[in-house]
This record gives sequence, structure tokens and C-alpha cells, in this order.
Amino acid sequence: MKKLSKILSALLVLILSVFTLSGCSDKEKPTATVKDFLETFKSKNYEKVYSFVNDSESIKDKLNASNAEMPDKVSKVILDKIADVKYEVTEEKIEKNKASVKVKLEVNDIGHALTETITEYMQTALTMAFDENADEKAMEKLAEEKMLDKLNGKLDKVTKDVEIKLEKKNDKWVIEPSDDLINALTGNMKALAEAFEE
Repeated sequence: MKKLSKILSALLVLILSVFTLSGCSDKEKPTATVKDFLETFKSKNYEKVYSFVNDSESIKDKLNASNAEMPDKVSKVILDKIADVKYEVTEEKIEKNKASVKVKLEVNDIGHALTETITEYMQTALTMAFDENADEKAMEKLAEEKMLDKLNGKLDKVTKDVEIKLEKKNDKWVIEPSDDLINALTGNMKALAEAFEE
């Protein structure tokens, strides 16, 4: 269970690094910044995504340290599933140097898929715990296999309405990250990780 918790934590560091944003759009409208961000996110061009991030070198260092705990295959599949997002901008409001852009997001419900995986893993792990031939590596491999099986299958989609707050700084619109935005774009992974922290 600790390994699974570390994997979820590592994934969140990666995802949170994407959302500590400093929007780099030189366009006048906040909607343009939001669309640029979402298109960059969807394209999985993380070097370009980092151009939206404050203190990107520090975040990259944290990400590299966290990724040591996460199997590469799982990380890749989750990032692919997270990038599979559809969006529609529904409203924009601007008041001086503050703005909000309402977006309807359709994402893979990764949190639900991982919850099911954890439940299945725990049932099998409990049985393995009483097997004197089972070892920690076998249990880690089992957790990875169960996650990959679930994530590589067809995931349920979930639609989320999110209000993205922006602030104009140095004539550029900056996205203010929020728990709602992070949770929506990660397919409820943030809510799942918070449940493990309690």
C-alpha cells in the first residue's frame, strides 16, 4: 500500500508541476491563454507546458526525484490518459486585471479506475500476505500489472465544469491553479490522493 501511495504522490507532483502556471500567452483575451494551455496539455508537449510554469527548474528537480518511485509504464499510461481531454469554453468574464474562464471538460475518470484497481489489488494482496512464498517485489509487480490492465482498458468519461481564474501580470494573463482545475484535468486523481492522505 505504501508503494501505491508513493506512486500516486509522484503522479501528483508531475501533475501539480503542470498547474503551477504562469501563462505565457501574448494574446489579449484570457480565453486565448486557457486554450493555449489546454492545447499544450493535450499535445503532451511537456517542455512547452513547462514554459507556463513558475520556477520550472525547481519543479523539474522535484519531479525527477518523485519519478524514481513510479514505474515508467504506469506513468506513461496515466499521462496519456490525462492528455485525452476535450474542452469547450462556455464563458469569459474580465474585470480589470482579473478574469475567469468557464470551461466544460470531458476527461477519463482515472480516479475511479485507480480506486477499482486498489480494491482488486487489496483483495489479492491480502491472500498473498498469508503465502510464505510471496515477496514484496511480487506484490509490487502485481500492483503495477493491475494498474496497467485497468488503465489500458476503456475508461469511463466524466464531464466537469471548471471556472479557471486568471490575473493579468506584465500584460499577460496568468492562470491561477485551483484544486478544482487540477482534479478535473487529472480525472479525479487529486481527490483520490487526498483520500489516501487522511
